[in-house]
Amino acid sequence: AGEGPGYTPEQLAIAGRMDRLGGEWGHAPTTLAIGWLLAKPIVASAVVGATRVESLDEAIAAADAALTEAHLRELDAVGR
Repeated sequence: AGEGPGYTPEQLAIAGRMDRLGGEWGHAPTTLAIGWLLAKPIVASAVVGATRVESLDEAIAAADAALTEAHLRELDAVGR
């Protein structure tokens, strides 16, 4: 999960939850976040900025992440 100046406790809690879900479901948190975004009917594409190859690989993996409706509902609830 992210840490450092500028992150609120709420943001750190969300990052921690995404980290745990990613571990449970076998995906990086980045993959989950982009996969969730791309599953939204109104979203045509996602623009990502990667500074490391690993980050780019995680973003690309979102295209193949088989997120179920149950996964998407749980991801919807993360930021609430």
